[in-house]
This record gives sequence, structure tokens and C-alpha cells, in this order.
Amino acid sequence: MEREDLDPWRVLLHHLFGIDSREIPRILDRAGLAVDWNLSEKEDYSTKTRLAAYRPRIVAAYEALSQDNKLRVAYIVAEALIRAAAEDLDRDLRHIGWKIESGRLMPSSADVSELFFPTGSQHDAYVEIRRILQQAQKSIAIVDPYVDGTVFGLLGSEGTSASSVRILTHKHPSDFALETRKFQAQYPNAEIETRTTKEFHDRFIVVDASLCWHIGCSIKDAGAKAFMISQVEDQQNRNALLAQFEDSWESAAPIVSKTSEAANVRLAGGTLQGDFERLRRKILYFGITNEIPGALRELREFLVENGLVERPEFRRFFDRWLSSPFVSLGAPVPNLLTSDEIREMTEELRGLQA
Repeated sequence: MEREDLDPWRVLLHHLFGIDSREIPRILDRAGLAVDWNLSEKEDYSTKTRLAAYRPRIVAAYEALSQDNKLRVAYIVAEALIRAAAEDLDRDLRHIGWKIESGRLMPSSADVSELFFPTGSQHDAYVEIRRILQQAQKSIAIVDPYVDGTVFGLLGSEGTSASSVRILTHKHPSDFALETRKFQAQYPNAEIETRTTKEFHDRFIVVDASLCWHIGCSIKDAGAKAFMISQVEDQQNRNALLAQFEDSWESAAPIVSKTSEAANVRLAGGTLQGDFERLRRKILYFGITNEIPGALRELREFLVENGLVERPEFRRFFDRWLSSPFVSLGAPVPNLLTSDEIREMTEELRGLQA
């Protein structure tokens, strides 16, 4: 079949003209299709005359779009029409390789399962990858050798409801572990785990351990250069991909923040709490003046060396620390901090590095 024969627009237009004619402008405006809706008194006389006036304008506006923009408009119009006649719409779309699944327009044949994104289509690529992730009901697995924080923008978007996310990568930003923790804190319903491996070259997304996509570039670069997104249709290939992911995951190394390793070891051993309390009392005993006392410098070195805070951020942290529940200048010898309080303050310190 030719590409134009696979375009779902003709089927969608047929169903669009089966609804209230006064709803059509609202739906197409939402889809971003620029149509002149001004009607003369004669054209606005009845549903039949309105549809007759709308049809050539809608067709012309749609044909003026690029192929990628046509597809985007089709997705949005399909979502609006599903509420009215999902069963009939699904039946008609399946004749040309499309289907309605989970309330969305989806390809149902290999002929239309590959989407091409030309150079400069970053937004379209982002929207399509987000749409794929939003299909997940339980789990998402991402393989991307060069992942960055872009993936969290996608995972945090409205409509993404997976409770388990696993990310396999090779190279990542130095603060990726920190960003993972921050994302987890904001979205506690999604368990995020990231590991490193060198066993993958290509990029993949697996949804609910069953639907698989091959991504022609890293998610962070999607659309910067021409690439394709292809759904893996063959069951044997899907099984092979799922098996390889699980094997690689088992042998992959968890991503850990290097700056926090030493602090975590000392905290686990119980020494960090005592050292911090000793320095805290020492600072309170001397009091805070315009000059930084030796105890304050000692505290700074203690925090920096243990990977709790970067040196340039120390002053900003200390100003916050003085007014926090952890410190009371009116009580020179307050009670010892608990381990939970130390951990809470440790996370606050790490957050300043973001």
C-alpha cells in the first residue's frame, strides 16, 4: 500500500462528519488545525450546509501540513472521536492498519508501525516517546546508552502511571543518581532504578514487559537529527529483547552517587553522627561572629571531605542550617541528633548540589 493509503485521516474525517457539526471546530482547533470557520448566513443555515462549507476547508488545511504534523493532528482528533463511537471507529481503522487501543490511535500493522522524524522535529519526537511511556500500566524498561535528565521529564508527565521503572545506560551525567533520588521523592508511587551496562548499542523502550519499541537515537537527542521509532512486531524478536534486558540487568552495576559513598559508609558505621555532633557543639560554644571561627572551618572541611556538600555551597547551607530545627543558638548543648535527623540533613545537603 502507498503511504497515503495508510493515512488514517480519511476514516477519521468520515467519523468526524458524523457528529454534531458545531463540535467540529472545537475538536480541530484543539488539534491545532488552522481552518477558517467563518460562515455566511446561507452556509450556516443547517447541519448539511455547514458540513458542505467545512469539508473543503478542512481538507485543504490538513493537506498543507507536513507528514509528521498530519499524524499529530490525527492522534488528537482520534482521541476526541473515541468517546463518541470507539467500536465503529476501531473497526474502520483496522482496514488500513490502525486501531484504537487504551483510548488512543495506534498502528496495528508493520506498514504503519514505523514513524519517521526528520531533522529538527525535537518536539514531535518528545511527544511520541511520551505517548509510548504513557501506555504503561505497570512497568517501563528503558535502554539508552547515553541517558540524561530528559527521561525524568517524560516519566513525570501527566498520564504516566507505571509503578516500576528500570533504566539501563552506559554513560550518564555525574548527578544522575541525585536526580533519580529527587524524582523518586517527588513521585513516590514510581520505583525508579538505574544501572550501567555496556551490553547494548541501540535504544529500546519496553512497556509492561510486552510492548517493545526500537528508538533510532538517544532520548535526549530525539529529533535533533533524522531518526525512526519502530515498534517490534515479531514475537520472537520481542522475546529475545526481553530476555537480553533481564540478563543484562542482573549483571549491571547500580548507579551510585560517588560523592556520597564515603558519607554513607561512615553513617552506617555510626561515626558520622558523633563527629557532626562534636563539631556542632564546638561551633555553638564559640558563637557565630563576623569572622569564621576555626570550628566553622573544621565543619566545612568535614562536610566537604565526606561528600555531603560542595565547597562553594557551604556558606549557603550553613546560613540555612542555623535557622533549621537541627540547631538552636539559644541552647548551647542541645540533645544529640538522631540517626534519622542526620540522614534527613544529609539529603538536604546533597540537594544543594542540584
